[in-house]
Amino acid sequence: MELRAADFLFEDAAVLLVGKPAGVPVHATLAAERDHFVAMVARYLTARDGGVGYLALVHRLDVDTSGVVCFARTSGASASLGRAFEAGAATKVYWALVRRPDQLPEHSFRVRNYLREVRGGQPPVRAVRAGGALALTEVRIVAAGPRTVAVEARPHTGRRHQIRVHLADAGLPILGDATYGGAALGDLAPRVMLHARSLTVPHPDDGRPLTVTSPLPPDFAAASHPLVWPVAE
Repeated sequence: MELRAADFLFEDAAVLLVGKPAGVPVHATLAAERDHFVAMVARYLTARDGGVGYLALVHRLDVDTSGVVCFARTSGASASLGRAFEAGAATKVYWALVRRPDQLPEHSFRVRNYLREVRGGQPPVRAVRAGGALALTEVRIVAAGPRTVAVEARPHTGRRHQIRVHLADAGLPILGDATYGGAALGDLAPRVMLHARSLTVPHPDDGRPLTVTSPLPPDFAAASHPLVWPVAE
C-alpha cells in the first residue's frame, strides 16, 4: 500500500499531518517484514523530494483506526508538539460507528471514570477499575440510521483504548470491536470502525491553532449509509 498526495492533509516546514489508512500499524512491529505508516510516509517523501529529512512521529493510532496523524519536521517542532499533547492542548475528534441501540442515548453526554490495564490477554484489555488513571470523553450523536449510529468522541485524556472502552461502557460498543463487545453487523464492519476525524494543535512557530480534517475512508462511508446527517439536538 502506498500513500497518495491527497493523504497529506497539511504540510509546512515544521508540521506534517497525514491521513493513516486502517489496518496499518503506525510504527515498526516485531514482524520486520510488516509495512507500517512511518515507512509509508518516508517512502512518499523520498519519491517526491529525493529524501526524508527530519521526521518524528508525535502521537499514535491503533492499527485498525484510520485518520489524521501528526509528524514534526524539526527537532524544535517535535519538542513543542510533544508538550502540547502532554498538556492536553491538542484537540482530538474521533468518529465511530456503533450498532443502533433500542433507545438512542442523549444527544450529548460524557463518560468519566478511571482506567487501568487488565493483565493478560492478547491484546491487553482495558477495563474500568478503581485506582486507575482518570479518563474523560465527551460524546455526541452526529447521525443515525435504522441499524447504525455515528458518534463523535472527544477524549480529554489519552488513555489507551479510552474511546473504545468509554463507548462500550455507555452501551455503544464500536462495530467490529470484538474486544469490547462490538460484534460485526453483517459485512458493515470489516475492522474496528473508528476514525480520527480531526486534529487541532498549536503551531510550533507561533502557537496559532492548526486544524485539519481527515475525509471518511471508503469502508466507513459505506457502513454509514443510509444515515441521517445530522441528528437534531
